[in-house]
Amino acid sequence: MARFCAEKITPPKFKAASQWKEQCLLGHGSLFSSEAIWNADNVKALMDNFVNKPDEGDGDFFEKLEGQLSGTKPQVKMLAAEMLWFMLICPSNIGVGSKHDSISRVWAWSGNNLDQSSPLLAEDVLDGIGSSGTAYNTNRWREFGYFTRVLEALYKLDTSRQKELLSDGWALAKWLEAIPENDARQLRHMILFLLFPDDFERIFGGTDRRAVVKAFTNRTSAQMKKFSALEIDIELQSIRQKQVTDFGTAQLDFYIPPLKEMWKGGASTHWLFAWNPNNFVWNEINDEIAQIENGKTVIGRWSCSNLNMSPGDRAWLIRVGVEPKGIMATGNVISEPYEADHYEPEKAKQGKTCNYVDIEFTKILDVFKDTFVELQDLERITIDKQTWVPQSSGIEIHDRSAGLLEKLWNQVARSNSSKVSEPLPIMKHEPKNLIL
Repeated sequence: MARFCAEKITPPKFKAASQWKEQCLLGHGSLFSSEAIWNADNVKALMDNFVNKPDEGDGDFFEKLEGQLSGTKPQVKMLAAEMLWFMLICPSNIGVGSKHDSISRVWAWSGNNLDQSSPLLAEDVLDGIGSSGTAYNTNRWREFGYFTRVLEALYKLDTSRQKELLSDGWALAKWLEAIPENDARQLRHMILFLLFPDDFERIFGGTDRRAVVKAFTNRTSAQMKKFSALEIDIELQSIRQKQVTDFGTAQLDFYIPPLKEMWKGGASTHWLFAWNPNNFVWNEINDEIAQIENGKTVIGRWSCSNLNMSPGDRAWLIRVGVEPKGIMATGNVISEPYEADHYEPEKAKQGKTCNYVDIEFTKILDVFKDTFVELQDLERITIDKQTWVPQSSGIEIHDRSAGLLEKLWNQVARSNSSKVSEPLPIMKHEPKNLIL
């Protein structure tokens, strides 16, 4: 039963997808209006003006799409907005606010107002169900083009054949193999999962899909490269069925234990986050240090440049910008990356966003009182040519460097516990007149 997705609230999303299937794909109507917009004529307009006339000039996806659809009728623009709505249901690494803005932006090109109170725009529909990865955003034009081709092919079929495909997930998956770029498109996996969650997994990235099958079947990377998307789906279903039998429960998901460790490995990835007191005043730091010492939970939101982070990964926080510099906190990532308003107020006012993860800190050190891992000690770890002063927060720490950092941190912990410095190249700073 692949519809179990750990902490994700899935029923509203599956209900919305079912409504989309009946009301749009089969009913040719609309989600946000009373007009008939899901039809072959409007899809042809998208094919003619978007797919077959690519814009290779400057501008982002939305700027180009607006120009390409400028000469089409309002219903075509409304169709594009509703297609975008469907494309944004699954990704959990895009904020709900950003999704609303994107859908509203495209809908506005039609000259009509979008009813923001629609249940289909509610947070429990659009808050995501799994990470889509960076490529889904950077290749949004490819995903949109794939979606358009799927609709074009579907509307060439008679109604009975359409209903047949949309009631049988495996028949639909087989039929989709004829669509160009099918195996490379994440939207293909999202369509199948949202419409048939009992048969298909919420694993949208090709790398993870192959990694799961490789780990559970002991196939080689060379063998996995030859697998089609459909063949991987068949393997994933077989793997799930066996795990359900072995564990005696259907409440299993490949992104949480116990299945996660069986293909990703027990060792978590280590990430380096940065804190520059010049850019952000951490007013609560002393209180949060005390809370941790008293056994309370401290969770902080931190910006990240990498979208491959997963709950359970190790987080390290380095103080940069002003002395003293070095690793002064650690904890665990407890959320997938998500999008929210930019941490710089001026950029937030301009509508800019950035990606974040939530970190549960297990230790925060006072760099003016405690022994900590100084930057000069980090720079002696050269085995992986690791960057210790990141240009952006949230970079990966290579495995061997992470192991050495862990060793240094443990020595620091013992030093702070005993208040007796061990023979390490780590120095204790005296308090300085700096404002954190």
